[in-house]
Amino acid sequence: MHEAEQYELMSDLDCIPRLKGLAEVWNMLLLLIMESAGCSLEEAILEEQQRASRKLPSLWGGVGVRHGAMKALKTMHAKGLVHGDMKLDNIMFDIGTGQVKLIDFGLTKLEGRAKQRREVECLNELLLEAEKRAAKQVAEYKGATFVWGTSKLHVH
Repeated sequence: MHEAEQYELMSDLDCIPRLKGLAEVWNMLLLLIMESAGCSLEEAILEEQQRASRKLPSLWGGVGVRHGAMKALKTMHAKGLVHGDMKLDNIMFDIGTGQVKLIDFGLTKLEGRAKQRREVECLNELLLEAEKRAAKQVAEYKGATFVWGTSKLHVH
């Protein structure tokens, strides 16, 4: 099942950006056109660090990113799905609304509860590190990442 089919399968979930359309390029590259879901949590953390260095107020201090991300993942798990590539770049955060959505389902598959629990533990570690980074409690980030695999197509 390719990623567009995964988005269609999960189209009823609020924690997933809506797939608006598909475009095939060069008979080999399938582009997914989705609704805007804000910026990645990685980008939000970098923005927060820049704001802190300029002594500007926090944009997302009490918004509940942890709760939103955990809820999104558990919603997927309720359908029997494991994301498979949980990392900060795949957690989208809308600073204006506080809404959290997950993206990048190329490695998503139906799995049992053991893998779902492992993925929740991974996300929890990731979010703890993200909170530390956003709060500037650590001088250097040594990311707690857990990736089952990635694949990227670079077009030049």
